[in-house]
Amino acid sequence: MDLNKELKQIEKVGQIANNLVTEGNFRAARTVLKKIKNSHCISESCRVSTIIEARIMQSCGNQIAAKTKVLDNLGYVWGILDGFEIIAASNPKTDSASFHYYIEVLGGLATLGYFIQFTELHIASFDVVANSIDEALGYIDEVSNFLDPTAKLVLTSGKNPLETGSYVHRGVVRAYPFRLYEEN
Repeated sequence: MDLNKELKQIEKVGQIANNLVTEGNFRAARTVLKKIKNSHCISESCRVSTIIEARIMQSCGNQIAAKTKVLDNLGYVWGILDGFEIIAASNPKTDSASFHYYIEVLGGLATLGYFIQFTELHIASFDVVANSIDEALGYIDEVSNFLDPTAKLVLTSGKNPLETGSYVHRGVVRAYPFRLYEEN
């Protein structure tokens, strides 16, 4: 089995399915996705399938189901901007009071999806569009299940104005890989 070939196949299927969703041909998009259903590259095929299925749900007017689909498979789509766009589409739109925050959080025994868990000694980093730091932290809690929210500690927080038209909805717009906390 050639993993590079399989990864290229997954990428190609994703592009074709995405184009079909854009055209409104959902049945054909789902048929194309069947080509990667039994892939050995489970994470990559699940990521592509999750995003395409969620886009189909959005296109059919079912934003809640689309958001749930992405949240249920968050471990596979972590770091994928499309996934966070789908989640944020349920949130209020940006306005003149919206800012771009960069926030690092330590602690709270975070979990992503069903299988991924990080100890309280890991740092989670996020780019969030919100109207306040409290709202930003609420959006972070939506995508990271901190089992002990009182134990989490905001290490850094930066706030910058939004570029006009850069984001439509408020919410987490990017999440970075968790990393181990190292005391200086």
